[in-house]
Amino acid sequence: MKVWLPTADYPGGQRRFCEYLAEGLTAAGQEAIVALFPMSIQYIPWALRRLTSPAGIDVVIANIWSAFALGRPGARLVVVDHLAIHDASYRPYRSASQAVFHQTILRGHVLASLRAADAVVAVSQFVAESLRGTFAAPPIEVIYNGIDTDFFHPAATGKAPLDGRPMRLLFAGDLIRRKGADLLAPIMAALGQGFELLCVVGGRGNIDLPADPMIRVRRGLTPADMREVYQWADLLLFPSRLEGFGFVAAEALACGTPVVAAATSALPEVIADGASGLLCPADDAASLAAAIRQLAADPMRLAAMGRHARADTVRRFDRSAMVGRYLALFERLGLR
Repeated sequence: MKVWLPTADYPGGQRRFCEYLAEGLTAAGQEAIVALFPMSIQYIPWALRRLTSPAGIDVVIANIWSAFALGRPGARLVVVDHLAIHDASYRPYRSASQAVFHQTILRGHVLASLRAADAVVAVSQFVAESLRGTFAAPPIEVIYNGIDTDFFHPAATGKAPLDGRPMRLLFAGDLIRRKGADLLAPIMAALGQGFELLCVVGGRGNIDLPADPMIRVRRGLTPADMREVYQWADLLLFPSRLEGFGFVAAEALACGTPVVAAATSALPEVIADGASGLLCPADDAASLAAAIRQLAADPMRLAAMGRHARADTVRRFDRSAMVGRYLALFERLGLR
């Protein structure tokens, strides 16, 4: 079977999904090809009709924003919603231009993709429920994203003891409101001494971080670099306001790093509150800081959370489970 996975050339969750799934399908004996196109084309997706596709493809797996333009004759089209960008919970955080784009342009693209789909997949229950509530969607199958838990694993030496050093916090994501980047400075101010924050950021962002010796920024990290910082961190700080799944959270958990996050969108499906991390009210910097302080004061609980995080993520989000679900879906579509 030949599977084509076209995706925008940006190091975010959608590209990561395509790369992880392609690697898993290849390991399972299928031919899977990831094709990158410029991110700007998401605003004019009909141009993707001209994107050259491999000969003899059996199935196309494409993001719901542009899938309608990526279907090819003779191939089944699997449409995947990664984010539920139209969810009502996100409306207060959009700019005026984003609201116009989402409601007047993107909405039409999503509807066109749903009409063209042979199958519709949501990457979490949250995304599926939001899609059903917003659009007259066909049947939706929930297939959680999967990660390579052999690659993302705890350090052989474990975490460094907290005694006598600042607690190491990690934030990974674009410096934008959707990711809760505007809450980082208030959280660090509420924490005070004894905490340091490493921000691994992407290319987009309009949030300025304060000049603070306890806040560092790194860019352009490779997957191996990310594994190293997940292993280095005591906690992942993830105040995101909207996540369709949350690859960063799953990867950190697989590395034995608990997560303190906002209890929003799909994050309660990935983070076991009280077991692999702590979930806090959205937009509440004080609550997020209090949760971090609580774990900093209880190193034994923090270590137990790390162990549970690793075991739970291997059990629920190992890539093999995702690959198996997609192969089963292909069979139901008449593909072998």
